[in-house]
Amino acid sequence: MPPQLHPSLLAERRTVRPAAPAPSLFAPKTDEKKDTTPAFSLTKPGEKPPTPLAGTSSALAGPIVAVAPPSMLRGKTIEEIVNKWSGELETHVREFNKFAGEVAVWDRALIENGNNASLLHVLNGFDN
Repeated sequence: MPPQLHPSLLAERRTVRPAAPAPSLFAPKTDEKKDTTPAFSLTKPGEKPPTPLAGTSSALAGPIVAVAPPSMLRGKTIEEIVNKWSGELETHVREFNKFAGEVAVWDRALIENGNNASLLHVLNGFDN
């Protein structure tokens, strides 16, 4: 059965009214009934959704609070921040590649020793 799109995901046809102000993309429409049905749900139709755990709150329940950037970023330009992060990324990539090379050597040694053990096993007649 093909998935069905929720009505809120379908494109609406709107008529252009030159005298009306342009609608905001983020403000709720006041002249239409708000649909509280989620666009996606893990529950079956007609099934009651699970209740949140005690002591937890919905992500949308509280006011939105602006968070100050960490002190290491405060007062720096975007270019300075990107350059710093690029340098750190290059350092981590070099370190990762060094360790990946060591693991590759160990892996080859393990495979070779496994093959040698199998060969000894066969040559000594332990293979029934």
